[in-house]
Amino acid sequence: MNLKHAKEIEGYEPDDGGWTKHQDKNILLLYLPQFKKEVTIDFQDYQYQWLYEKSSASYLFCFSIDDKEKVIVFQRDFAGRLVTEKEAYQPFDIVVTAIPFDKITDETKMLHLQDITMNRAIEAGW
Repeated sequence: MNLKHAKEIEGYEPDDGGWTKHQDKNILLLYLPQFKKEVTIDFQDYQYQWLYEKSSASYLFCFSIDDKEKVIVFQRDFAGRLVTEKEAYQPFDIVVTAIPFDKITDETKMLHLQDITMNRAIEAGW
């Protein structure tokens, strides 16, 4: 993944999130209201990369689908807590919804990013 323009891409921190399981697979479920278009994308492949932004103490999950790059921000004291839980130390999936969890139905569109491994930065210390 070519992230030479990563500083120009706006990142979003989830409004809500949590871990769940589906068929013995760890799923990080995130609510990002800014991802209304992204949850409707039908794609076959995607690329991703984890970066660490020292100035904001944040892990950045950068991904690209159909040549569109997006960033999910996991700031240490907020969403970053999710990636310190034991589920994040094994491969997992990220599922994003653009509507609040209490409004999800069987028809709700979600963005499903599979088989993610988190690379941790030594300078992060977490």
